[in-house]
Amino acid sequence: MNANLSGSLFQDTVDFLENAWNGQSSSLSQVTDAKHTFQASEDGGEQPQKKEMSDLNSNVDFPESPEPSDQEIERAKQRVQEKEDLGEGPEPSMACKEPVLEDRVNRRRSRENLLTIFPLPELLRDWGDEGNPDIQDPKEELPGQITSLHAEEASLRCENSQLDSEIQLLRRKLQSLPDLHESHVMQIHRRLFKKEARCLQSKKKLLSVCGELNSVCQIRNFCKKRAGDLSEELKTTSACHRQEVRLCEERAQESWVAAEQMERALSELTRENARLRQLLAQVEFNSQLSPRGLHVPAAPPTAPRGPQGSGEPLGHEAPPARGRVQP
Repeated sequence: MNANLSGSLFQDTVDFLENAWNGQSSSLSQVTDAKHTFQASEDGGEQPQKKEMSDLNSNVDFPESPEPSDQEIERAKQRVQEKEDLGEGPEPSMACKEPVLEDRVNRRRSRENLLTIFPLPELLRDWGDEGNPDIQDPKEELPGQITSLHAEEASLRCENSQLDSEIQLLRRKLQSLPDLHESHVMQIHRRLFKKEARCLQSKKKLLSVCGELNSVCQIRNFCKKRAGDLSEELKTTSACHRQEVRLCEERAQESWVAAEQMERALSELTRENARLRQLLAQVEFNSQLSPRGLHVPAAPPTAPRGPQGSGEPLGHEAPPARGRVQP
């Protein structure tokens, strides 16, 4: 029965070693099963094995992997948190790498803790010394498994060095973030100054355009007012001119009538002048026919000729003009 219990415990331990490196969750489940199996063997009367396990756990020391990367990771996290509090925030690539780094560190810690809790090489060697032939074959496979474990440890250390290099790179990026932020802020300020200068120029142009528009509006209003005044003046002057034209037409009509009256008066004066000339010629002829020796009565004094020079006898007046001549 003791041999069977030792064989079952050894087989469970081998299965645990095969599945311990697949993940943290599977490792924890295998640890629980191993503990229950070990407790069952203790309940069956395996007190010496318990004492041996405690002695092995107290005497055998495995080298622990150095953990300088944990502090660096914590410092990097603090710097990232400070950048987030300041409003800058990490880069997208850094934010994506941070969970991966934490997962890798947690896996490494869990594996180191499992190796520290269970000193498996010495435990398996002690169990294999009982002389059970069923355990000899798995015992021969233990060096290969130990070699694989050492290779896994070397790979973990290589991964740890890679994590350290990534942390250094992230640290340099975090150190370069303030400079990038300052350069970005300076570029934004330059753009802002340029836009403000353009805005001031646009405002000046707008003010000049508004002044020109006001002057144009004033000129337009003045032209409208002048056009209204000229239209009113044109109406009044056209009415005056029409009245003057009517007066001129009336004066021309009156002048035409006066001219006709003057023509009629002139024709009457012409006839009267012809009659007077004929009468004068007859008087002269009668005076020539009278005898010279006879007493000739004295001729009346000749009157001066009038403005017409018609040679009318004394006491004869020219007939007045029948019509009134108007200028």
